[in-house]
Amino acid sequence: MTAFTFNDLSRLPKPAIVKNYTFEELWQIRKDQFMGRQPLLMDENQQPTILPAQYISDDSGSYYRVEADANRELYYLELESDPIVRILQADVYQEMHLHQRIDEAALAIMPAYAVGSDLEQIAARYGVTRLTIVEATITEQAILESDDALRRRMILSMEARSTAGPEGEYVYHALSADGRVKDAYAHSPNPTEVVVTILSHEGNGQATQELIDIVNDALNEKTTRPMGDRLTVQSAEIIEYELNAELIFYRGPSHAPTLQAVDQAISDYRKQAERIGHSITDSGIKSALHQQGVYRAVVTNPDLPVVVNTQQAAFCSAINITDGGNIDE
Repeated sequence: MTAFTFNDLSRLPKPAIVKNYTFEELWQIRKDQFMGRQPLLMDENQQPTILPAQYISDDSGSYYRVEADANRELYYLELESDPIVRILQADVYQEMHLHQRIDEAALAIMPAYAVGSDLEQIAARYGVTRLTIVEATITEQAILESDDALRRRMILSMEARSTAGPEGEYVYHALSADGRVKDAYAHSPNPTEVVVTILSHEGNGQATQELIDIVNDALNEKTTRPMGDRLTVQSAEIIEYELNAELIFYRGPSHAPTLQAVDQAISDYRKQAERIGHSITDSGIKSALHQQGVYRAVVTNPDLPVVVNTQQAAFCSAINITDGGNIDE
């Protein structure tokens, strides 16, 4: 299995090193440990007594624990006002943050979970650096390649080491040619012929001739294109659509929070779906519209699915979400 055929690292199982302890879990462990070392209970005369403790060895360490008698009350560690409780809870709180820091440090060195500069350090081992989509100006900061895009190119970079010119190699070099390249697709319609289709971050995704020329030059480098390949670089054909939908809500105090959730879900779906060869599906749109509080979502436009081929990409030119009121009104 190559890096190109398996580049969705989010499908990997959760790393076992990450524990995600809760405060309650750590507090119970600390109580058991403390009581094992100081097993002080009340006897039948309401006098403190020390009882035998059981030796425990598990993932949290080795300690002693007293099996409390249901007919007796614990002498301490039960009242929030107990000074020892307050001290131990403060200690547990610090331990919880330490565990979180350890978990974050472990994830920061994993390609599937690293973000920001941690991800850039890992990508540097592959010879990949973060691209700039829009250069900085006097008043505006630069717009940089996202973590997900950098992660994708990092994995695809292994395909670029091939000398045979596989699909993944052309995609990697097309994505790396310029920060404005949002997506790329390569195929061979005939022997020795290679067609690379690109999608732009700018506008509706239609690549300008300037961007096409930049990608073409990058792919025609002697160290990139295998001898014998006849290369064509083209822009993806943009299939524009307008989303019109009406939402019917369950009864509630306000629709505003739900509408905000819908806007975010639509935005997230578009980031995933508006790529080369990805159709806009009925299930995808309805799933984004049907957030908590929505009774029914009615899509009046477009006719779904919006089907695109591997030379096309969809683009939503306008979104109109209508508040249809509450159910049974």
